[in-house]
Amino acid sequence: DERSTSELVIALNSANGWQSDTAQRLLIERNDRAAVPLLVAAAKEERGEDRERGRTKDLRSAALGRLHALCTLDGLDAISERVLLPGLNDSHAGVRRHAVRLCERLDKHSPKLVAALRKLTADDDPQVRLQLAYTLGEIDDSQAAVALGELLLAGGDDRFLRAAIVSSANATNVERIALTVLSSPNTERSMKLVDDLMQLAAAFGQQATLIGLLQKVTTAVDGRYESWQLSAVAGLLDVLSRQRTSLLRLKADQSSQAQRALAQLAMLMATARKVAVDNNADLPHRTAAVRLLGRGLERADGDVKLLASLLAPQQPVAIQQAAVQSLGRLDDARVPQVFLSNWRTFGPGLRDDALDVLMTRDAWQTQLLVGIEKKQILARELNAARRQRLLTHRAATIRRSAERLFAVDANSDRRQVLAAYKSALTLQGNRLHGAELFKKHCSVCHKLADVGVVVGPDLKSLTDKSPTALLVAMLDPNRAVESKYISYTAVTINGRTFNGLLAAESGNSITLREAKGKEHVILRTDLEELFSSSKSTMPEGLEKELKPQDIADVIAHVRSNVPLPTRKQFEGNRPALVKPAKDGSLKLTPATCEIYGSTIVLEKKYGNLGFWSSADDHVVWDVDVRKAGRYIVEIEYACQNNAAGDRWQLRSADGSLEGTVVGTGTWDNYRTIRAGQIQLSAGRQRITMRAAAEIRGGA
Repeated sequence: DERSTSELVIALNSANGWQSDTAQRLLIERNDRAAVPLLVAAAKEERGEDRERGRTKDLRSAALGRLHALCTLDGLDAISERVLLPGLNDSHAGVRRHAVRLCERLDKHSPKLVAALRKLTADDDPQVRLQLAYTLGEIDDSQAAVALGELLLAGGDDRFLRAAIVSSANATNVERIALTVLSSPNTERSMKLVDDLMQLAAAFGQQATLIGLLQKVTTAVDGRYESWQLSAVAGLLDVLSRQRTSLLRLKADQSSQAQRALAQLAMLMATARKVAVDNNADLPHRTAAVRLLGRGLERADGDVKLLASLLAPQQPVAIQQAAVQSLGRLDDARVPQVFLSNWRTFGPGLRDDALDVLMTRDAWQTQLLVGIEKKQILARELNAARRQRLLTHRAATIRRSAERLFAVDANSDRRQVLAAYKSALTLQGNRLHGAELFKKHCSVCHKLADVGVVVGPDLKSLTDKSPTALLVAMLDPNRAVESKYISYTAVTINGRTFNGLLAAESGNSITLREAKGKEHVILRTDLEELFSSSKSTMPEGLEKELKPQDIADVIAHVRSNVPLPTRKQFEGNRPALVKPAKDGSLKLTPATCEIYGSTIVLEKKYGNLGFWSSADDHVVWDVDVRKAGRYIVEIEYACQNNAAGDRWQLRSADGSLEGTVVGTGTWDNYRTIRAGQIQLSAGRQRITMRAAAEIRGGA
């Protein structure tokens, strides 16, 4: 290009994108230092009379020109405060945002520049504030940390902004950020915002920061403690526990600040014990106090007895629930007996909470089984999910006890269970009663018709919603389970056990999601073991709680609330009951099946089923099996070689058979293969054929 440097600078303001981009590229390639003063002038916004006279006719184009000038200066390594300060005050949000970003390029940041950045915490553009959150973490200045705290206070409800602020926290600024947040008059809200920062401070090993926070939240206000302070101390102790930093370790710190903080903590704990048993105190205040019991440096024995007394039926449910959770945090051998001795007085909800706690430690699970053996708890009070965890426990002693107490041998064969419940497919289902049963037994892991939580598969997205498929899914959940729904067990270094599906993984933590949608985030450094049961989070054993009519009712409820496929109709296709031949064999043809799906058709030329290319393509035969047994399956088909390789599945209520489509040369070259065997029980039933995996070729 023969244009001069000054002409190229002018071209940065062109509305033609190619021209402005090319001008920027040429300026950087030439590395002509004479361009720098011209670019500095071009990056500065015209103000006052110049704009009023119309010299800047297209404001958007002018802003883009200023942005090009800034970025070109960056490319020429000529960024300076003299350039960036006007950019931070630019009228266009895009220019301000990039000016903020380019501040990271400076080796030093003057108080004037940091002050200009801090003013942008109140910027009305969310993208500017988001970039500011990222950039402030790169600036080693106490005022930058204050600005991050102010950003968190102003926009902490924005999860993206909050994540950006937390990502900018580091060992040198986290204390200042946290203290800025805690200086807010709305201290209850500020403590919720500072929770992530407390975890980071512990992770960074910033004991001084934690001591400072502890001192802040344990300072009495007019001689009393607010609910937010009790909750904040509980949250801080949770953080210390997750980071394996005990109060004893803080006690070893001989600094005056540490000793003062611990002294204040002792006073707060003494107050919490009084508030917890004060029936006249505000219920949220009492609940916050109960959360602290058993967690101080003194009176651990007394706190266990105090918590046990709060399980009395005369106490509000919220107090009883808080006491159960506080007992669950203690590594104390007396906890199981506290629950067992009070079991008869517990309501259904509290029993459920107590069982959740008892399942978190191996020693407590052993005591639970002893309680069942002594009839302190009835075996039927443990739902199928808890029974399965005990029956598949890694410890042989716990497994054997569970097998004996739950008497699983009689129904260990899922085929026998399915055969016994096959009548559910012929019963008329009551969907209203099914809705009640769904809420009681299924809603802890599935959501349907706005009832329940999402843990297991989305029932509306199931590819096979037939009664047979639903029966198998309910009574034999491990027959075909996706890897993302396999159950995992995590054992922490402090002996606690958590179970659920692996909902998320990061570089430093895992997240297990259990029934009711409750999630546990566990740091990898806190893991002693993580292992899979290779079984579905959906437990076996539902037949212990539901009769065949109940199963029929649940199926009716599910099918009334999910989109069901519409049968396709073709000339030559008349679905009919398939009856056995004289030799007992069954001939399943395209003429007698029900056809469903987006692309599958009945082709006229050969009377075959073709164009299997959609996930919902499937066919169903209604068959009458004369004699139960294993049946040899033969399939007649044709498939062009370049479309081969897809997987198919033939499924009955008793089992399934899968295979891979092998090419036959062309679509006209038919071949009969012996595919294998499938188990069928006697009587009327439905058999489905569909793809077993994502279809790639189509047939």
